[in-house]
Amino acid sequence: HYTSVIVLTDTIIEEKVLPLLEPSLPRHTKIISIPPGEHSKTMEMAMSICNQMLSFNVDRKSVVINFGGGVITDLGGMVASLYMRGIDFIHIPTTLLAQVDASVGVKTGINLAGVKNSIGTSNQPKAVIIDVALLANLPDREFNSGFAEIFKHGLISDAKYFQFVTVKKPRDYSTQELINLIETSVKIK
Repeated sequence: HYTSVIVLTDTIIEEKVLPLLEPSLPRHTKIISIPPGEHSKTMEMAMSICNQMLSFNVDRKSVVINFGGGVITDLGGMVASLYMRGIDFIHIPTTLLAQVDASVGVKTGINLAGVKNSIGTSNQPKAVIIDVALLANLPDREFNSGFAEIFKHGLISDAKYFQFVTVKKPRDYSTQELINLIETSVKIK
């Protein structure tokens, strides 16, 4: 029922993962792709995205789908909360860290003068769609980074959960176990 659908992603996700999502998107979807990495979380990038949305005639009855890791969910959520005084947005996190941390809750933000998330808003996404299949080709370093957050959740939750999240190497958990870990971490977060 949205007049416009914008997918915000980065150039790596656009090339490697976006083709999985495209068949499910309406024809009137526009893609905005930015360079990957923390250096893209700037006011200049936020304004560039807003200008692109304006050029696509995005109105108040539009939705932004943030398809990527924490940079995309933080930046995209903020852009959506600012554009036309706030439009709907959905997160589809593609990294484990984004699935258990960045996409959870109402925080959005960008960096200013090298200070992480120094400008931001509090805005609830309409939905967060988590698919563990998106993690299959995630580099071990990024997968382990997400698991560090899961460990943290285990430490602040209870001894039984912490024991469960530390009994195996991160990549040794089955798909169902990983789903359960993510679900529990989201509840803790």
